[in-house]
Amino acid sequence: ITVRTHHFIRLHAAPAMRRMPHSKATMISHLFLLASLTTTLAFAEEMMMISDFSLSEGEYLDMETVDDPVMGGTSSSTFEILEGEYLEWNGTVEIVDFLNSPGFCILQTKDNEDFTGLGEQSGISFFVEKSTVDTMLQPMSAQLTTGAISSTNGEIIAYEGELRMCELHAGVIVTEMVELFVPWGEFKPTFRGFVVDGPPLTPEELNKTYRIGVSTYSSHSAGDFIVKLIKIAARADSEVCSPIAATGNDGGGSGATW
Repeated sequence: ITVRTHHFIRLHAAPAMRRMPHSKATMISHLFLLASLTTTLAFAEEMMMISDFSLSEGEYLDMETVDDPVMGGTSSSTFEILEGEYLEWNGTVEIVDFLNSPGFCILQTKDNEDFTGLGEQSGISFFVEKSTVDTMLQPMSAQLTTGAISSTNGEIIAYEGELRMCELHAGVIVTEMVELFVPWGEFKPTFRGFVVDGPPLTPEELNKTYRIGVSTYSSHSAGDFIVKLIKIAARADSEVCSPIAATGNDGGGSGATW
């Protein structure tokens, strides 16, 4: 197991601008400053940073994709990290012919990590660029692996929770990020798409988490998708999430189960 210290950050409201002469050059500099503030979050709270893909190489977690060919499907996805900006995950979810249902694509942490501290948080967030909201298969879901075994079949469980979209604000300026959040209480133990019996996701169980991922499965949709992922973090306070309606590709129906 690779041991990492997942640091806590405090996100503050955007600072007030200094009073400056109202020249044309000053107005231009104000515009640039306003643009930079669009990525500043308006609330002040502690969050457990899991991975920040806007940092330099080596300062974020290694990731991997796991798609439905492992179950006999034909979906595929890849990702690329644009240094100092975000991780771009894109692919195509295909219909699994022998099940006549959409398959899935998953982006997850690659190595077994130590995520001790999740038990002190209220849920998990994936911060994405607002420009990709219309190119995601929605709703997506978060996945956690703790090593817990299902009493239904004796297999390792994937805890899965459907992500909701929350709009972030920096003062009166709407940020260019959208938060996808799910509280721990909404996670269910699953195996290959089925809900199974498993241990409750207690703080003690959460602190055993060694893999975190995001999946297209909850969308129950087939099609192309692009997600520009900026950060993954665990949130201490679930009340600051103001849900907004999904506008991306939401196909309804149900996903394939094996």
